[in-house]
Amino acid sequence: MALFRKAEKLCGGEGKESMHVATYNAVVHGLLINGQAADAEAIVDYMLKSTSGPKPDTITYNTLLRHYARKSDAANFVRILQNLASSGLEPDVYTYTTIVDTLLQSNRPDAVMRMLDVMETAKIPANTATYTAIIDCLIRRKGEKNVRAALQLVNKMEADGIPANEVTFTSLLAGVSRDDELPAMVQKQLVAEIMAKMTARGMEPNRVTQNFLLLAALKADSKTGIDQAMQIWREAIAEKGNPGHIPHTTYFILLTGLAKNERYDHVQEVMEYIYRSGWQPKGSLEKLIKQLSREIALRG
Repeated sequence: MALFRKAEKLCGGEGKESMHVATYNAVVHGLLINGQAADAEAIVDYMLKSTSGPKPDTITYNTLLRHYARKSDAANFVRILQNLASSGLEPDVYTYTTIVDTLLQSNRPDAVMRMLDVMETAKIPANTATYTAIIDCLIRRKGEKNVRAALQLVNKMEADGIPANEVTFTSLLAGVSRDDELPAMVQKQLVAEIMAKMTARGMEPNRVTQNFLLLAALKADSKTGIDQAMQIWREAIAEKGNPGHIPHTTYFILLTGLAKNERYDHVQEVMEYIYRSGWQPKGSLEKLIKQLSREIALRG
C-alpha cells in the first residue's frame, strides 16, 4: 500500500481532479499487475467513501474488469459491472470490448445470449445505443462467426422491441466491407443479407452505406463484383442527375477499385461521363483522374 500513500500525497491541491483520477488508476493498475487485487479494490473503496478526493471513473472499473476477465473470475467480473452501472457511469467502448472478448473466448455456442444475461444481471440498460456498441465490437473481431453473432444480436434486440437504426446497420456494413478474412462470396452474401434487413425496415441506403456496398463489390475481384459496382454507380447518377451531387469519396472508391482490378474500360466510362458533364473534380479526386488518364494513354 506504499504506492497508495504516495498517490494520496500527489493528489493534493485544487483543480487537479483529472490528474487525481489518473494517478489513482495507475496505482490500481500496478497493484493488479502484481497480483494485489485486494489492495487495488481497497483503493477503489477508499475513493468511493472519500468526501474530498476523486471518485472512480469508467477507466477505474474497466481496469478491474480486464483483470477479472483475464483471471476468468466470472463472479467478480459481474460484480464490477454491477458497481459500474450503479455508480451512474456509462460503459464505454473498452467496457463492451472486454465483455465481448471475455464471453466469445469461451467458445460457448450461447455466448451472445450469455453476454446479454451478464449485462442484465449488471443492470446495464438494454437500448439501441448499447446493442449497437456491442455489435460494433463483434464486427471488429472479424470473421464470419462474429458477423453471424452480430446479426443474431440484431434479431434479438428487435425481438425484444428495441429497434435497430441506420447506425446499427452502417456498423455492420462497415465491418463486413473491411473484413479481409471473409471470402468474397461470403462477404457478398452478408452484404445482401444486411441490405435486405435495411430494406425491410424502410431504410434507404445513404452515402455511407453506398460506399460500403461499393467497397464490398470491388473487393469481390470478379466480373460479377465489378458489374455490381458499376450498377451501384449508374443508379446513383440516375438518381442524382449530376455527377457533382455524388460525393468525391464515392468516385475515389470506384475509380481506385476499378483500376486495381485493371478494368480500365470502366475507368474510362466513368471519367468520360465526368468530362461530358462539365463537372470539375477537386483535390485528391482530380489528381487520381489525371493519373489514371496518363495510365490509359500509356496503355494505348
